[in-house]
Amino acid sequence: MKLDDVRQQFVQSKLVLALREYQNIFGVQHALTGRLIYPESLKLLPLYSLSLSKCLALRGGNTGATLDERLYASFEMMIMSVPRLLNFLYPTMFRFDDWLIKVLESTTSISLKSDSE
Repeated sequence: MKLDDVRQQFVQSKLVLALREYQNIFGVQHALTGRLIYPESLKLLPLYSLSLSKCLALRGGNTGATLDERLYASFEMMIMSVPRLLNFLYPTMFRFDDWLIKVLESTTSISLKSDSE
């Protein structure tokens, strides 16, 4: 089985089936409003499934990752706790513009201090 098939079958298809099953079970409750509202616990599921398909263990093609590296990543993912696995799949994001502003402010204050001396 090719890596792209695994990614398609086990990640994307399982996500679609899970969301469709939720719709089948709870869609009757939301029939009055005309739209389906997912609970908070399911709102990040598409993001995590996309992250899973892009992780080193399931990344194929010309990524430069060897088979040994992918197997090691797969094994590590299987033994991780759930919070650690979620952080591994979708790490904490930082706003780059905030960091850039802080760097520019610090270099500006340094240059102003050196000019005044």
